[in-house]
Amino acid sequence: MGRSKAKGGLYDVGNKTFRKQLSKKQKDLYMLAEMFPVETKVMLTEIGEASKEEMQRIIRESVSPWGEFRISAGLGGKGPGRYDTGLMHDSVTYVTEQAKDRVSVRVGWVRNFEDYFGYQEGGFKNWYTLGGFINNRPWFRRMPTPVDQEGIFALRNSRMLAVQLMGEKVNQFIAKFKKIADGK
Repeated sequence: MGRSKAKGGLYDVGNKTFRKQLSKKQKDLYMLAEMFPVETKVMLTEIGEASKEEMQRIIRESVSPWGEFRISAGLGGKGPGRYDTGLMHDSVTYVTEQAKDRVSVRVGWVRNFEDYFGYQEGGFKNWYTLGGFINNRPWFRRMPTPVDQEGIFALRNSRMLAVQLMGEKVNQFIAKFKKIADGK
């Protein structure tokens, strides 16, 4: 995006062409208008990536009684918590979308969602406990009363991080554009 004088008295500013010569301030303001959606998309992409990483960190580090038992009993899994097969962890992603007058980012299980992701996220009533092993495979028995299984709240907590980052990025964004608009 540059400024250049075209033939015949026309002046180009970004993707706009004008018949009269514009002042430096006017040109800068037109450039800002063109930069705004691009800069916004960059900002939201950075927020999306940070939120995705936060969700995945929470999933990896969230310990559950079953996860601890699974690891101590040598039953496999990728960690002592909700990071068992890796499907819930690896399904976390973000999508930045840009329409004509809007830029947005969606973070979470955007492309792949299994019901159990929701149970792990928000918590659930667990009716089953380990009953024992048959041929080195666990079997579960139903309990007479359920036990509350606390959620990991990875989506909620990554959303809180996104709001915090948005505040920081918007302040940087405003300072940057104010500096350009002031001609500095």
